[in-house]
Order: sequence, then structure tokens, then C-alpha cells
Amino acid sequence: LEPESSLNRAAFAPDERPVPEWLPDAVWVDLPIEAGRCTCTTSEIEALSAGDVLLLTEADAPYRINIGPKALLATVQGCRLRIDRIGAENGGDDMSPERVAGAIETTVDTAELPALPVELCAELGRISTTLGQVARLRPGNTIELGQALSEPVQIRAGGRLLAVGELVNIDGRRGVRLTEVYLQRKRP
Repeated sequence: LEPESSLNRAAFAPDERPVPEWLPDAVWVDLPIEAGRCTCTTSEIEALSAGDVLLLTEADAPYRINIGPKALLATVQGCRLRIDRIGAENGGDDMSPERVAGAIETTVDTAELPALPVELCAELGRISTTLGQVARLRPGNTIELGQALSEPVQIRAGGRLLAVGELVNIDGRRGVRLTEVYLQRKRP
């Protein structure tokens, strides 16, 4: 016979268990504040150098704080972020069973690597907060940053720092002029 305590645990599937009341305020997360994103091929990334400008797709959109499938869209007000709205996070490829099966059956030819698209993210900074504080955020709320968002903007791919730069406006579009690039290039 099973002890009664194990039977109680089995009553919930892992994603259906009630969250203990204390947990959201005990778990801290670092959330990046994004100025925007852009997509480059691997060969374009390899060719990046100081002085280059990356034009961001969210040219005039509010800044984003991605939280799982949701995004907080915010406006910078000095040392604060004002939450304008909460929306769906961009991205996410169609991962239907047919597409997954097709991806498993094929291989990537190394000759195709220079043309592979890579999403770059321009980060202005990070917010360290609890999950409970995030869950309580609503449009109109503000997040204290402690200091004004400042340069440099960090360019990341898959969380890895590739370059830093400064925000620029090119014909009404938000971009980042690179000041330093941290790619390890092959030497001849």
C-alpha cells in the first residue's frame, strides 16, 4: 500500500499543482529590457565591426520585457519604466508534428551555415524582481530602475553577448551603432 502523502501528490499533474502562496515572492528573475530585435545571417554577423548600424524591427515600438509567452510593453520615463500594455511575445516558429518530423529527417549542410538566420536582441539593461512582483504588474504601473537606462546597448544572440553600441535614430527607425564587437574571428 502507498502512504497517503504519495497519493495526495499523485492527484495533480506536474503543471496542475497549486503554487504555494510564498513561492512567487521567493523566486527572483532577471528580465532583459529590449530596445528591439533584428535578424542577420551568420555570415553577416561574422562581418560585423565597430561603426556598423543594426536597424531594429521594432523601430518605434515601446521597449519590451519578455516573460514567457507574454511581453510587457513599456515606455522609459527617466529612471522608470511605465507599463503601457501586456501583449503576446513575438516569434515562435510553427512546430507542428509534420514540421518537427521534417526537421528531424533532414540535416544541415555546412555550406548552408553562412545563410542561417540568427535573431539578435538589443538589451538596454535588466530588471531583477520576484515572480510575484511581475504577476502583479498591470498597464499604468511603473517599475523603478534605480538609475536611468544608459549606454551601452548590448547586442545578444541566444543570450550570448556579441557586441555593444549606442541607440541611434536613422530616418525615424531605431537602430544600434556598434562601438565594440566581441566575435572571435579565425585568423588566416
